Amino acid sequence: WHAVMVMSAFDPKRTFAGQVGATMPKLRRHRIATLSVALATLVAIGIPMPVVVREYHAYGRDRAEQPSPNPASSYDQREILRVILSEQRGLLLPPGNDMPVMLLSKTAPICEGCPTPPSLDSISSSDLDNEIPRKLRLELIKANATPEEAARHLDLPWVIDSSYSSIGDALRSSGGWPGLHDRHPTSAGFIAQSRAVISNDGQHALVYVGHFAGGLAGRGFLHLLVREGGTWRVQESVGIWVS
Repeated sequence: WHAVMVMSAFDPKRTFAGQVGATMPKLRRHRIATLSVALATLVAIGIPMPVVVREYHAYGRDRAEQPSPNPASSYDQREILRVILSEQRGLLLPPGNDMPVMLLSKTAPICEGCPTPPSLDSISSSDLDNEIPRKLRLELIKANATPEEAARHLDLPWVIDSSYSSIGDALRSSGGWPGLHDRHPTSAGFIAQSRAVISNDGQHALVYVGHFAGGLAGRGFLHLLVREGGTWRVQESVGIWVS
């Protein structure tokens, strides 16, 4: 290009635009030739073109599915949980149970070897691919490696804010569940929540919510929500564990 500019300066007829126009077909021919050599090489070493194309598209899909979580804001987290507990009380609690539940002050971690549900496999399982987008589930896992401050003060009369550490202490030092029931005789157990994640377009959210009432009395769900007119609505609830 420097040579072209120098030539143009000495010869008014040899303009820069003209030189570019003359050069572009050469560049195009060079690229075509290079691509032809590359394709011929692939064929020569025995890789069929359909395989190359399929692997290229698979690579693109894998890159698109790489989890990049967008954690919900404190406001959205609170609204998401309030909507779920308002609409899905019968899904979490046994029918006819009118006792209040305790809401933990920390989120539930999702990790390999975590002492409480949910497990990584229960969320990443391919069995859920047709119900909840896999990318959003992987982002939920990545966003919940460690406990964080949970949504509280939901303004629901049957939900009581409770300290994460106090529940843990009661379970460890008071004989497990019998000790916890002794300390909180009017409670129907406690609810754990994950940090919700929001889709890239901001229109969907995914969160885990579990209810624990005993060693063999609990269940957990993934809730997929959709944003409609500035408010959240539960679109899909999928059970991932029960005891």
